[in-house]
Amino acid sequence: MNEFEELLRNAKQGETEAKEELWNRYQPLVRKLSRVDGRYSEDLYQELSLVFLKCIGGFNMDIF
Repeated sequence: MNEFEELLRNAKQGETEAKEELWNRYQPLVRKLSRVDGRYSEDLYQELSLVFLKCIGGFNMDIF
């Protein structure tokens, strides 16, 4: 099992530190994608942040 896989498994199991580490890694991408017509949207950022965290729980680990 590689580091990312272990981090994701731990986050899926509800470990706060693992979720925070994943968020720290992907937050810049979420921020970058939070644009509407080239302008930063705080509302979109918040929505994408929630979706990101929800997706951790629903991620299918069988692909590893």
